[in-house]
Amino acid sequence: MAKPKTIPRTETTLDQASDKDLLYWIGRKQADLEKDPDGKYAGYERSWIQEAKQILASRGVDPNDAPAPAQRQESAPRPAAGAQQQQQRSAPQARPAEPKTGQLAIGTFGNSSAASRALLEAQRNYHLVAPATMVGRLPEGCEVAVALVQIDPYGPGVYQITGDRKNPKDDDAVGLDMVSLNQIANAAGVTWLYSRRTDDGSHPHYCAWEAMARFRNFDLTYSEFPGSVEIDTREDGDIRGAAAEEIRTKAAKSSYVKDGGDSQLLELRKFITRHAESKAMNRCIAKRGVRRSYKRKDLEKPFAVASLLFTGHSEDPEARRDFRQMIGQQFLQSSNHLFGPHAPQPVQAPMRSLGPAPAYAVPALHSPPPMGSGVVDDPYGHDEEPPDYVDTPAPKPTPKPTTQGAAEQQDFPT
Repeated sequence: MAKPKTIPRTETTLDQASDKDLLYWIGRKQADLEKDPDGKYAGYERSWIQEAKQILASRGVDPNDAPAPAQRQESAPRPAAGAQQQQQRSAPQARPAEPKTGQLAIGTFGNSSAASRALLEAQRNYHLVAPATMVGRLPEGCEVAVALVQIDPYGPGVYQITGDRKNPKDDDAVGLDMVSLNQIANAAGVTWLYSRRTDDGSHPHYCAWEAMARFRNFDLTYSEFPGSVEIDTREDGDIRGAAAEEIRTKAAKSSYVKDGGDSQLLELRKFITRHAESKAMNRCIAKRGVRRSYKRKDLEKPFAVASLLFTGHSEDPEARRDFRQMIGQQFLQSSNHLFGPHAPQPVQAPMRSLGPAPAYAVPALHSPPPMGSGVVDDPYGHDEEPPDYVDTPAPKPTPKPTTQGAAEQQDFPT
């Protein structure tokens, strides 16, 4: 477990430090990084600043208000007690600080015009993930919710694509791993319709997977995004699958890999189904509006994720009454699972039927295609969508003769 970050020269953790100390050290560390951006501990300092800014943002303090050390050193001396009181009497009353521009886009919005303004504001200040940037008419009882998801550009939720891993920099290209993408998808209200394997599993070094994600739009319709992947790590002499060929080629060009890629290939084969499933689900989420790679400095901006929520707020008194009954019914249904069927039953409220759920046919499992027939996929998701295979029909396996009856006759002769 990683040791929590603390204020320098103290044992005070960041979540226990005061706003004043956090702002001071953020300004000081940023000034040090400007002087020496490639220092020995530059990566840790950036991670420290990012975590401190997240804590300040959760407290409602703008982390950009951190003063530079030069401004602090050149401040005027404190006046005497009498002069200070005189200044306080003559000074005008300070107005309360107005919210920052980016903060106006966060929250829930009950009308279409306010929601549209919030989405446009979020698009200018954050990475917006939403069904649309303009809202027409919101359904009765629903509101648009915009939440922030912060990804640490130097944390474990990203993997490096370009640059030196031992000395990460702001200009390095990184990708979001499954944990980070799931945070964004859950904030957007994802529903997984299915996630399944599509090959017959006849070869342990080949796996094909497909998934389907569903997201709700602002007009109560749904958008479904499929994702599929095929990972081929088979080897037969000089003929290799696409994933095995890529690993061997990169290992031959690298001066750090000494085993020719054997360990990397072994790890991929050992967890091939896990890699295939996560890659297929990642592609579903990426189609919602999340890029496959970002610069580290770009991830300093959070993701603003918009979704449609049912809150029951309405100007119509009858609709509010029906919505309260629906919310109470949903709550009491959860209580029945805890306290049994003797809990008080809620009043049934009229609800509009959405019709039967669509049925998804289970595809017929296919055998792995012959090696060398085409490019299957990059095992780490840096490629575009793979081309479709032209599968050749596999011969049907002949049933093996069973000897169970003969064994029974020998054990229990008639």
